[in-house]
Amino acid sequence: SGAELDTALTCAQGFVDPDLRWHLYDLLANRSAWWAPGKTLELRKRLKPYCEAPGASRDLLLLDIALESWLRMLVERQDKRCLSGDDLVELMSLVLGNASLTGTSAELQ
Repeated sequence: SGAELDTALTCAQGFVDPDLRWHLYDLLANRSAWWAPGKTLELRKRLKPYCEAPGASRDLLLLDIALESWLRMLVERQDKRCLSGDDLVELMSLVLGNASLTGTSAELQ
């Protein structure tokens, strides 16, 4: 949920560079904007090297989990019946991109 994302970012903010931190807080400030799903995926991609670094903080992993959960919730909340074909393709792209960051399946790479 949004509260988990807020808490995770507060705990992890000291482990990321200032630019990434700014973008994460920008997402929180605009969490209902039309661009929030795409930005959430972009931020997960930018966070991945921090999470995979040797000795990465548990707080970074919890932030990634909160972002993954947030993006999934944003996608599930969409009224898919009202989307055009192109919008559905874009939504599926977000879903697959999110899954590829979460798992290590060769088919998703």
